[in-house]
Amino acid sequence: MTNLSEAFVSKNDPVSAIRLRAISPITSMPHNTPEEKRERNRMIERVAADMSVSPRTILRWVQAYAESGMKGLEPQYPKVRSDVRLYVKFESLLNEAKMMRMQTPTISVRSIIKCLESRHENIKGIIKRSTLQRHLADAGFDRRTLLSERERDGRGFFGRYRLPHRMLQIQGDVKEPPRGVCVDENDLPVTPYVQLWMDNYSRKVLSWKVSTRQTEDLALSSLRTLIESYGIPDTILTDQGSIYRGSAINHCTYYLGIVHKRSRPYRPEAKGALERLNGTLDDLFIPIKELEHVKFSKFTELVEQRIMEYNRTKHSALVIHEEDGKAVTLSPDEAFARDQRTVKAALPELMDLAFNETVFRIVSKDGLISFQGKHYRLTNDVAKPKERVMLKHSLTDHKVHLLIRNSDENIRNGEAEFLERSLQKFEIEPRVRFEEVMKKAMTQEKQQLKNNLPQFPAQVECLVREICKKNGTYTDEAHFLEHQLPELIQKLSIKTDLPQSAYSQQMSGTAPAPGQMAPAAPAQGTAQAPAPSQMQTPSPEPAQEMAQVPAPAQEFVPAPAQSGVPAPAQGLTPAPATHRTPGGDAAQALDEQTAAMARVQALAQAQALAQAQALAQQAPAPSGQPSGAISGSLYSQNMEG
Repeated sequence: MTNLSEAFVSKNDPVSAIRLRAISPITSMPHNTPEEKRERNRMIERVAADMSVSPRTILRWVQAYAESGMKGLEPQYPKVRSDVRLYVKFESLLNEAKMMRMQTPTISVRSIIKCLESRHENIKGIIKRSTLQRHLADAGFDRRTLLSERERDGRGFFGRYRLPHRMLQIQGDVKEPPRGVCVDENDLPVTPYVQLWMDNYSRKVLSWKVSTRQTEDLALSSLRTLIESYGIPDTILTDQGSIYRGSAINHCTYYLGIVHKRSRPYRPEAKGALERLNGTLDDLFIPIKELEHVKFSKFTELVEQRIMEYNRTKHSALVIHEEDGKAVTLSPDEAFARDQRTVKAALPELMDLAFNETVFRIVSKDGLISFQGKHYRLTNDVAKPKERVMLKHSLTDHKVHLLIRNSDENIRNGEAEFLERSLQKFEIEPRVRFEEVMKKAMTQEKQQLKNNLPQFPAQVECLVREICKKNGTYTDEAHFLEHQLPELIQKLSIKTDLPQSAYSQQMSGTAPAPGQMAPAAPAQGTAQAPAPSQMQTPSPEPAQEMAQVPAPAQEFVPAPAQSGVPAPAQGLTPAPATHRTPGGDAAQALDEQTAAMARVQALAQAQALAQAQALAQQAPAPSGQPSGAISGSLYSQNMEG
């Protein structure tokens, strides 16, 4: 076997050299494992497509090169001999074959030979298929040519074909200019896309649109403009692009009765007329490539101006012959206006049905409906949860409307059957944590309640209300809250000259320094209980303590420090002492205030208690006293006298 590198050097035959260049990537590929064999077969198919031959032919070349080297790649058929002559009556037989092919363009060459041999028995085996086929093709009687002439009815055409009348077929395609040229109003780079719809007969661009997004609405909006201006075409021809294969354009063509044809993949010659128009637009797009930062709005104006000039310019494919035989070249506008074919008009109801779709949705328990990944909120007066609603979706601008059935009376009066109500998009925050949402809602609720707190505590208000009801002065709640409660609270204001506690002294800066002795308690028998009118109620602030009155030695004996409970004095059992720290909650402050008040009342004399009882029967609790400051035990002692 000849070495591959030597084969390129020693090649003499150009045919064998072309074949060797084609199979060179295949000869070095291993094919032992199944995966290697599949990869090798894929390479053979690609090479066969590039060479326009079958994969079996490529495999035969590889085997021939492996067995005989460059000699195996040489053509096996002999060269054309100049001394070989045709059958003497071949010309007459060829004319008969032409007549058969013209009569039936789809007849095969083998059938033609069979018919000729049945007419002339002495020529059996003389006429070869390849010879007759070659002469028929050279004379223009091959099957493809005859079928094309029959389809076009003998007319001349440019490109693939040209239909006889306007609006029989509209070709559509998207033209993409060079990238990195256009910018939007914010000087950000954008890529414009130009949607074109061109009539096959007149080559006129009937509709176009420029957008920065290549979506279905780009094709549908421009198609709707075309139909509203010129009527409904019979067919449209597009490629296999994704914007032409969606459900939206299928919905539109179905209701309008348009036949939608698509070309084969990677076969732009199927839309030859429109591809030629793309080449014409390149006269505008190629110079724009040299510019920078072209505004999108200005680019749209340039495209519109160029298309208008194209429609007014005479086209070389639009040549007609007058009665006197003179050839006249028309422009796309003239050719379109010259044809008098009647085009089906588009009714408004039909257009509304074709470019809008109706869908149904179920309302969720939170009043939301979802459509195409978007959420819309409905109020209870429109639809209730778990109710089935009807939506109208526009295929061009993607707006969603809610359809509400009209009343029978309004329908009889000539109004529409359904009323449209626009819906607003409801944004749902991504990654929402339920705990954070609840915490935020509770914080807002607490702040709102804090701003609306009543002036007086609820328990004080309740006690004052019961006193007023007992005295017969309570009339109604509004009068009580506005007049009686503030007056009675102000009347009950009590002041006292009790000394401050240690914590209150520290907070106010009057506490003794460390190492100094606290002020001595009053001598026995000198302590006088203040009158009830001079007693000061404890402050409702949670950071302060009640002032404590130092008891006489014979009346109050403190308990051991570890117990934290004071000893009883003169048969009276004071409330247990409670201790709190600054910043404690309201409940702890309430308990401390109650205990301090109980100790003050326990040390007071019987006369002060009697006066307090009489005052409590006439007026409600003191002003500013926190809820629960008067304990149940103290109130019962006062009532007993």
